[in-house]
Amino acid sequence: MAGMITFTSDAEVVETLGSRFEWISANVMAAELIRKPVLAELQRNTPVAEKPIKGAEPGNLRDNIRDEIRSGAGVVSLRYSSDADYAGYVVDGTAPHEIVPRNASVLHWVDTQSGEDVFRHRVWHPGTQPNDFPGRTADRVMPLVETAFASVFERF
Repeated sequence: MAGMITFTSDAEVVETLGSRFEWISANVMAAELIRKPVLAELQRNTPVAEKPIKGAEPGNLRDNIRDEIRSGAGVVSLRYSSDADYAGYVVDGTAPHEIVPRNASVLHWVDTQSGEDVFRHRVWHPGTQPNDFPGRTADRVMPLVETAFASVFERF
């Protein structure tokens, strides 16, 4: 799974609360408050291809984002990740690279402008620009995250 966003809270504030249990409860409660709104914003910002790419339907990356709350060892984290095997390439981009056929003698595609079949023994891919939609989403939702954690900790 490719990691996208992780919000983590550690036990440094335990002294201000009555116990480790209260601290964990407060953090889990805050994570539950933001879980779905952050997921919705992340999915809203996820790029969607215009057509299927290598068997993945448009929206596959967006539709395979999962969220998970974990707690233990003085840490509570809310993590968003994707099962899409290409998620890292979208977020981090790719360097220029050569593409060669794996299970055939030539590469084949249809030219989108002329409609003609194209055959090549190898092609040079110029690479792709990174799309840090998780980072941009984290920046946008940070006020919500801070407000949720502050409101929960006020109760304790």
